[in-house]
Amino acid sequence: MPSQCEGIYVCAVAHAMALLREARNAPRIIDSTHRTAHTDWQTQGRRIELAHLRTVRPAGVRAPPAFGNSRPLTKEQDMLRNSGSQSPSGSPGIADLPHLGPVEAEHVQRLIATHAAVVGVVGQGYVGFGLAQRAAQVGFCTVGVDINPSAVLDCIRRNECDAYNATTDPAVLAECDVILIAVPTPTRIDDGVRHSDLGYVVAAAEAIAAQFADDRRPRLVVSESTYAPGTTREVVMPILRRTRGGAGIAVGYSPERIDPGNGRFDLSAIPKVVSGADDCAAALTACFYRELVDQVVPASSMEAAEATKLLENTFRFVNIAFAQEFDEYCEALRLSSHEITRLAATKPFGYLPFFAGAGVGGHCIAEDPYFLYDSMREHRVAAPLVATAMMNQENRPAVIVRRITERLGSCSIRAAHILVLGVAYKPDIGDTRRSPAFPVIDLLERAGAAVDYHDPHVPAFGARTSVDLESADPRAYDLVVVLTEHSAFDQRALQARGWDPYRLSAPATATAGPPRWR
Repeated sequence: MPSQCEGIYVCAVAHAMALLREARNAPRIIDSTHRTAHTDWQTQGRRIELAHLRTVRPAGVRAPPAFGNSRPLTKEQDMLRNSGSQSPSGSPGIADLPHLGPVEAEHVQRLIATHAAVVGVVGQGYVGFGLAQRAAQVGFCTVGVDINPSAVLDCIRRNECDAYNATTDPAVLAECDVILIAVPTPTRIDDGVRHSDLGYVVAAAEAIAAQFADDRRPRLVVSESTYAPGTTREVVMPILRRTRGGAGIAVGYSPERIDPGNGRFDLSAIPKVVSGADDCAAALTACFYRELVDQVVPASSMEAAEATKLLENTFRFVNIAFAQEFDEYCEALRLSSHEITRLAATKPFGYLPFFAGAGVGGHCIAEDPYFLYDSMREHRVAAPLVATAMMNQENRPAVIVRRITERLGSCSIRAAHILVLGVAYKPDIGDTRRSPAFPVIDLLERAGAAVDYHDPHVPAFGARTSVDLESADPRAYDLVVVLTEHSAFDQRALQARGWDPYRLSAPATATAGPPRWR
């Protein structure tokens, strides 16, 4: 018997596919100009009955303006009416790349402005799901696509918008007017060296292109994935051109900026950098994201937008590495680097606080600098600072294990029973991708320690399950160490329950005497 969740998934996908199948069976005409069979996208009514694809508008969401009465977008409208092969300054080789004509471009812009466009989001992780939810929230009929059935089921469970659906079948993309690529860009290790990996991006672009073979309806495709400058133009666009020569496709790039667990900034409040392969694509990309966020920031080219994301995350990567290096210096002086960082942060200008911890993790900061580093090497640009930061980050788990070993004192690590508190890569979320807890626990176990963990946000971690602190006996462990500073790990509350964890934010040698200085 299928589970209730599986039943929900099957019904939802079947419903979405039935509606989209109706759309694909729409009458087709012959355009006298291009002499090519395609759907009647130029008629205002569209043979596709979008009212059937869309569902109930969420409460509080404004109704879209009627055709011919969209809100003024003077700059973008001018770009669309004069669209052609013109490129943003600095964009190489754009003359031979596909672009939309003025009629096609204004058609897509009108669908966006009236919220009649069907939006598809490839990749339903926390970036793609958040994007899809926002698009549905403002009134777009939106479908999320992911190859992972469990991820699709999870999205359906968490869905808060009637205008959203999710599926594993990329065939639904054939009926989408705007398609967003939001897949991860991890790194891989070859011969002991970490390198950037575009496998997911290539697979997503190929899945999209496969749906475009039978029609030439104009579309906007925008990538949000992080990679080196030039990747959208040199990798993504050639794939999209394979099936129908790229005709009728405007390609844009807008780097994602979602911060998991940050309750201060939601997607709509974060300024969105936008760009396109040419002026037309840039204008359409700006038009679309203006419907989702409060502020759109145009870039001069896709390459500039791609480089922006690498700068943002490598800036944090390098500064965290320096914070960790300073933390080791403070350890030698028996000082708390966290206290000193907080003191320095009282300066109202010229300083940004970065706190040392177990190391960096997640899909962005732990990965993106390698894309920048590979690109710098490819262009024969020296990158000693980035390389040193990488070495610092990769050595950080060994520093943490050394501190744990020293904290054990007379207890040998070979016989130690250690409880780790927090295995997520950052506080108050359940994401463990590239978490520093992985190498720290691995090194501890290689040294002979027995390791358990507790994390209120991560019930399972590899083959382990989270220990219940309420029923566990603190006396069963030789050391309890906080790796991730979840808000649930309040020191006084833990101590009241018999736990006395060692925190990385405290000086590792605090019991050895007063601070040292010359």
